[in-house]
Parts: sequence; C-alpha cells; structure tokens
Amino acid sequence: EEAGGGGPPPADGAADNGLDDVVARSKLWRAEEKRENQELEEKLGELDAGYTDIMSELMFKTPKALAPLGEKDKPDGYDQLVRTLGTERRVAATDRTKKPEEIAREKADQLEALERRRVARAEGM
Repeated sequence: EEAGGGGPPPADGAADNGLDDVVARSKLWRAEEKRENQELEEKLGELDAGYTDIMSELMFKTPKALAPLGEKDKPDGYDQLVRTLGTERRVAATDRTKKPEEIAREKADQLEALERRRVARAEGM
C-alpha cells in the first residue's frame, strides 16, 4: 500500500472536476483583477487630468516636466544669489592678527639675529 494514499482514486472522474473547478476559479479571479486594475487606471487618468488643471491655476511657475523644452524661466534673485555663492571662491584661512607687543618682540628677535651674524662676520675677518 502507498504512503499517504487515501485509497483508490475515484472512478467517476471527481478529481478532474475538482481540478477544473480550481482552474475556473483562478481564471475568474484573474479576470476580476484585470477588470479592477483597468477601472483603477481609468480613475487615475481622470484624477491626473484634474490635478494638472488645478495645479495650473495654483502655480506661478510652470513645472519643468510640463514646460516646453526651449522655454526657460528667468532665475529670480534668490536663484541668482545661490548660484553666485556656490561658484564664489572661498578665502583661505589666514594667521591670526598679532598684538603690537608680539610684532615688536618678533622684530627685536630678528634684529638680534642679524646683529649676531654681523658680529660673527666682523670677528671672522
């Protein structure tokens, strides 16, 4: 006896009827889904058409997607400012501003170094 077999297959073809029933329900379900999807597409098309009408009344600028290819809007002040700030060269960081005492100290150190070199040259002659 085979494992899992619930007895001999029915002789009257009931298994074929069950399979045919499943196939028929599947086809019916697919047809229903297709019809619903077509209705949804039609509704979305109507909504899209209504949306563009409403947006044309509300918008001050035409969206890039709806504007003709050759037509370009003039940039407003904000757009021009953003563009110039983006292309402007950045200033390199500088050394900090020195106090007058620091400048005087560096100058004195430099003069002392020069004097030492002068004395060394004079003694070497």
